[in-house]
Formats: sequence, structure tokens, C-alpha cells
Amino acid sequence: METTLANIPADKVYKARILLRPVRRTTPEFRELVESIKADHILQPILVRPSRLPTKKGMYEVVEGNHRYVAGKEVGLSYYPCQIRDLTDEQVMVIQLKANAIRPKETSRYEYAKRLRKLADGGKSIGELSAMLDKRPSWIRNTLKLYNLVPAAAEALNMGLIPLTSADALANLPPELQENFVEDAKIMSARDFVDRAKTARAEYDAFLLGEQDRLYTKGCSLMRRPIEQIMQEAIDLKQSTAVLRAVNAVSPRDGWQACLAWIYQVDPESIARRQNRKAHIDRKKFSRYEARTLKRQMLNSLLGIDVQGPGGANEVERQSESET
Repeated sequence: METTLANIPADKVYKARILLRPVRRTTPEFRELVESIKADHILQPILVRPSRLPTKKGMYEVVEGNHRYVAGKEVGLSYYPCQIRDLTDEQVMVIQLKANAIRPKETSRYEYAKRLRKLADGGKSIGELSAMLDKRPSWIRNTLKLYNLVPAAAEALNMGLIPLTSADALANLPPELQENFVEDAKIMSARDFVDRAKTARAEYDAFLLGEQDRLYTKGCSLMRRPIEQIMQEAIDLKQSTAVLRAVNAVSPRDGWQACLAWIYQVDPESIARRQNRKAHIDRKKFSRYEARTLKRQMLNSLLGIDVQGPGGANEVERQSESET
């Protein structure tokens, strides 16, 4: 890969669009860097690439060396010594991930997980990412899980309000539970919170099993979707991508399990839909007539029966009663 060395005017250089390691100007390390640049200028050139933004034509984006760039701006440098490389977005991500993987305590782990997730979505396997970044596969998997954090948890992690161990435990919980446990993660020790999160996950899994059994005992088999509907959804790229992302599938086995869960309607989206429906019923306290109407709608959705066809609603009710 060809590299060109040049002194580039300061007004032609701009910071990276996504920062994995935010600049903390008040830290002793940054203040020492500023004093060093004042005395000796920038000794190690900054890595940049020609801008790909139409609004910044003729300029250069910082790829690696953002702290030196910010310190140089504070000093008031008129130019930056730079290494110029024509890099793709993927190459930029790899360089930044490799550079920041050696500074795990300083790096924004959630932003790191987002960039790592983009590479995984682009076709990179766990093994390839492990070799590329010189990290163990287990480290790659644990970092990818952080992408599952809800916004409140991600913000708390980035601000240093919760330790990484607690964030890992939060990421193992479904989004609807994470929201309720963010505050606990802030005030509990990492060991105590991990135990609490494991207990919450076990109780949640038990609830799902009970919910599945309840639906079966009522005669609403989870497999009662018409095969045509299943086949139609299976070839829908948007649907399949959502199913895989909902469980953070990063291996063929993960994908296989996600597909089975979707077919049996025990995937996160289907589960959330059933929970919302149950909550709606509890809040409204339907009358007997309204409950029958809801049941017809549920059967129409689950069994694919046209309630307006021959026999109408009564036919649905009779079929429901015969199945139960």
C-alpha cells in the first residue's frame, strides 16, 4: 500500500468521523503531549487519507493520531507532518480497531463494538477478526455482545458509570430487562451485579418456557402459521437480517438457532409481541364479547384463516373450540 509523506496545512486536515478513543484534554497525559508538541513539534507523522466527503474535497481525514491532531490544534500548528494513504472505509476501521485494541481502558468500548459489528456484518468471521486484530475469539465475541446494549446502558458504559464486567452482564439480558437494571449496574459491585443479571436471565428464560406451554395448552400451536407465510418471510432480506441481529448471531450455529426460534415464534420479536398483547388485555380488562373478538383476531393471525370467508367468525370459533 503506497504511503506518501507530506506537510499538510492545518486547515486542510480534519478529525476522524468516529472516535474510538475520545480526547480528554484535562488528563496529565494529554497536557504532557501538548507541552511536547510546543517544544519539539509533532515527531511521529499523523496517518490521514484523502477525504471522500463532497463538502471536504481536497482535504484529509485523520485515520490514526487524533490525540496529536487535537494537541496540535491547541498549540496552533500551521501544518501537520502526515502519512497519506488512499484507504477504504473498511481499511480505516481495521487500522483504528487495531490501534485502539491495545488501549482497552481508554477506548470507548461501545463505539469499538459498533465498528467491529460493521466488519462482522460485512462478512468477516470471528476467526478472521481474531487474526486481524490479534485478539482471542472469546474477546471478539464478548466485545460484539456490547452492541446489544440499550442506549442508556451504552451511554453509562461510555461515561465510565458502569464497569465493563457489568456491561457484559447487561448485554446478556434482553432489551426490555436491560432498561430496568442499568441503575443497579451503576451502584452494585461488578460481582454482585453479574450474579443478579444471571438470576434475572434464568427467570426470563423460565417465563418464556411457561409462555410457550401456555399457548400450546390453549390450542394455539406456535407452528400454525401458514407455510406460505413462513416461506414468504424467509426470502425477505429485511426480515431475515432482523431475526439474526436480534440475537446477535455471529456464527452458523447462532444463525441456525435464530432461524428455528423464528419458525417456532420464540424469537425476541415474537415474544415481545405476545407480551405486549397480554399487557394490553390486562389493562383493558376485556368483556366476554371483546375477549372473543380478540381471540378471533389472534387465530386469524396465527392460523391464517379468513374470518370474512364462508362461515365468518362463527367458523373460526367452532374451529378454535374443536382444536382446544
